[in-house]
Amino acid sequence: MAACCINFRGDSVIALFGVPERDPDYVERALECAHRLLDIGASVAGGWQRHIDQIQGAAGMHIAMTIGSLQMLSLRPLSRTHMGAVADAINLAARLNDYAGCNEIVVSNTLYQHLPHAARADFRELDPIEARNIGRVRAWTLGARADGTAGPNR
Repeated sequence: MAACCINFRGDSVIALFGVPERDPDYVERALECAHRLLDIGASVAGGWQRHIDQIQGAAGMHIAMTIGSLQMLSLRPLSRTHMGAVADAINLAARLNDYAGCNEIVVSNTLYQHLPHAARADFRELDPIEARNIGRVRAWTLGARADGTAGPNR
């Protein structure tokens, strides 16, 4: 079983795979988790839509994934159970999430390069993304929007 830590930030969730121990297939398992989260988001949005009158313009989840080193720190003095993570990868994921549309996964180029060739088949490269406080970055998307565009959704 792959190790995973979950952290909630407002309406976002941060999941850390390969922490504290890394299984050899942790990147593929993280991508599989993202696929399952999209399915859950679509199901919840569909169920909600069946019970309301107003038509939702957009429904589902948008997911961004990156890979990189983390600095783990205690959120309470001397606590080993209340931990947080600080990382450039978390900042990049937040920026990439702005470019993920509903039911779409956007991954950093580094994460994309860690995927097996078979898992890369359905991804398409995005135009370079201007990531605030980071600069221009290369990213890939899975589950393109109906209009084929990419851009900030907030």
